[in-house]
Amino acid sequence: MRRLAVILVLASGAAMAQSAPDAELAERGRALAGQWCAQCHAIAPGAVPPTGDATLSLPAIAAQPRSTPEGLRALLLAPHPGMPDHQLSRADLDALVAYMQGLRP
Repeated sequence: MRRLAVILVLASGAAMAQSAPDAELAERGRALAGQWCAQCHAIAPGAVPPTGDATLSLPAIAAQPRSTPEGLRALLLAPHPGMPDHQLSRADLDALVAYMQGLRP
């Protein structure tokens, strides 16, 4: 019984250690979305986009089946017409993808 308790404590500690960097990365992505994306897109669930309803929200984009991490990277690296090319670094791209993946339903 004591062995099981030790194993569970160690496993939960390892899971927390792995999720902390992911949470920090997603939080950085949220900050970047607020800086770059919020000019045109609602960046959080329930938020109203500044440009009206013509622009999809980040939660709506994240909910699309094609919005896998790879799909989001492709979308952000090859912006559509009307979307500025932010020249994202790999770190910024990873952070935005982590944030958007956290928005998936």
